[in-house]
Amino acid sequence: MQAEKTTDQHLTPICPILKSIEEGAIILLEFENLSSVIKFEDYHIHETRPGRSKINRHYSVFSQNYKLPDGRKVKKVVTSCIYGTHRLDFRWDPEFKIHLPQSFDRDIILELAYVLEDGTIYVNQRLIPKIFLDNRIVQEKVKSLTRPSYFHKVAAPFIAGLTTRFHVPRWKKNLFHRTDLVKLHAMYEKATGGLEHGSFVYVGCKEEVYLLCVAKGEDKKPYMQGTYLTSTKPIFYFSNNYLDFISRPDAEKPKFKGTKNDLCNAAIYRNYDIPGFNGEPFIFPQMGREQNCKNAIFIGEPELITGDLGEALIHFQTTDFAEFPDIVEEYASTSGFIHPSFERRYEYFF
Repeated sequence: MQAEKTTDQHLTPICPILKSIEEGAIILLEFENLSSVIKFEDYHIHETRPGRSKINRHYSVFSQNYKLPDGRKVKKVVTSCIYGTHRLDFRWDPEFKIHLPQSFDRDIILELAYVLEDGTIYVNQRLIPKIFLDNRIVQEKVKSLTRPSYFHKVAAPFIAGLTTRFHVPRWKKNLFHRTDLVKLHAMYEKATGGLEHGSFVYVGCKEEVYLLCVAKGEDKKPYMQGTYLTSTKPIFYFSNNYLDFISRPDAEKPKFKGTKNDLCNAAIYRNYDIPGFNGEPFIFPQMGREQNCKNAIFIGEPELITGDLGEALIHFQTTDFAEFPDIVEEYASTSGFIHPSFERRYEYFF
């Protein structure tokens, strides 16, 4: 962090660039281990008293931002809020040395400046992104972050405001989600019954693949963390997802047609649009770690559950992720290796 006298320019070091961008423009924000392609909507400066941090355009949470690391007290926190209608991330994975395509939000919220009690400010230089506005440069940068087929099938349509031809994973029969989970657990337990604790296992269908290492409890059955299957090595998944936070069950709910003042039953309706282009959802192959609210265990119906790498690689070539077989091979061959960047919170990973 760097000490400076308080000026509007230093309080908002990226403001002059972002204030000049027109709504709808595609921009690229480049951080140390993250590159975000954003369809720009707006830019705001948000000033708050210390003790709270803004996490998105709607919410803030309690925070410990009232002191700098050296102990000096903060009088005011200045947050740069970059709002987007769509956002596609490429996040560096330290184990496989690849940028993983993901989308969990559409905005980027940065606490770039802290006004101290003596009137000076500290600017967090580490959080200031490089910003690219030229469409040609954005495309070249994104090309360097991913593989050729992925760029042409996903990144290029995103930049052009077009949809893709991918489909989200699902079960062949329309089952209630709870039934899906029970059936999936039974399938997994049966398929992995002969595998040793810590053995590689592949769970896959055309639209979704999970890589994990079998975790068994004292009863020799799959070890569960709540409703989640666990793994002795951090789980890696490939899954066709919607942009932003939306899950398949939410996307399939009808849009609520009432007014702002009407009550909406969130179990039946959604009160927001599906993030996409021209009224159609943008579905893309996402790659990541851990199970999350978008990928609770497995969304689709598995076509194959196996601990045999050769069998897994043959099936993998039939999926939407066939450009990345090296990740499957490396994961299987390093079942005992856990990269130090993945912190163990519980006995196993999920």
